[in-house]
Amino acid sequence: MDLNVFKLPCTKRYYLTHPLKFVRQCARNIKQAYKRIRYGWCAYDVWDFDSWLFSVIPPMLRFLADKGNAYPGYEPFETPEKWHDWLYSMAAKLEKMQYDDWMDSKNEYAADYNKTFEDSDNLTVSNYYEHSSLTKEEIHTRYFERAKEIALTRQQDLEEVFVELGRNIDALWD
Repeated sequence: MDLNVFKLPCTKRYYLTHPLKFVRQCARNIKQAYKRIRYGWCAYDVWDFDSWLFSVIPPMLRFLADKGNAYPGYEPFETPEKWHDWLYSMAAKLEKMQYDDWMDSKNEYAADYNKTFEDSDNLTVSNYYEHSSLTKEEIHTRYFERAKEIALTRQQDLEEVFVELGRNIDALWD
């Protein structure tokens, strides 16, 4: 997710042919920038809250690890190195969960599932699918079953990360 409110969603060519829309978009962007300055967040952040959260927290944790002057000093963070490593590991775990395409990268049926939309017939095409013995319906069924398993695993990972982060939230200061 791009946190820049001044990035324009359309091409320059579009705005050349629609100058009023360019002015409106710039006014919206300035308004959102003002809200970020005043409140720390804006409507653009709320509309994409999950991506915003996962794109803001990891850099903050890394900044605290690299530029921070202090560390908790109690178990399990007795040394600055342990604190630094924990902050970086939490940032990596959160960053890993921010991408929307993570599901297809872990789903072995994703390539075949996407190819099924290219076919015009409903028959199995040998040497076209990785799982060539399956029909389109079977591929769709297995894709969604696997997607459900992956989503449950991700949810468990998220809960573990946020429990760990919550356990140490009072130590996140400098």
